[in-house]
Amino acid sequence: MEVITIDSKAYRDLMDKIEKIADYIANHSNSNQHVADKEIWLDSHEVANLLHISIKTLQRLRRDNLISYTILRGRCLYRLSEIERGLKVL
Repeated sequence: MEVITIDSKAYRDLMDKIEKIADYIANHSNSNQHVADKEIWLDSHEVANLLHISIKTLQRLRRDNLISYTILRGRCLYRLSEIERGLKVL
């Protein structure tokens, strides 16, 4: 095992920097979490059931760029706000 020594002032400075970084991350992760909590994501089956359309019709809406979507791990996901926006366009 290797022993590393460090000056106490350098150690305190390093700990202060680490605390500042931790505080920054904690503050920004909470604010981003509030934004994410407000957005509802639906998968293809949920959207198709919600709109009373088939999966193929939903695929056509995606293809024609009438509904925005995101692919995550092979699944199409839709923001509820985007579905509402797409309905207003139709």
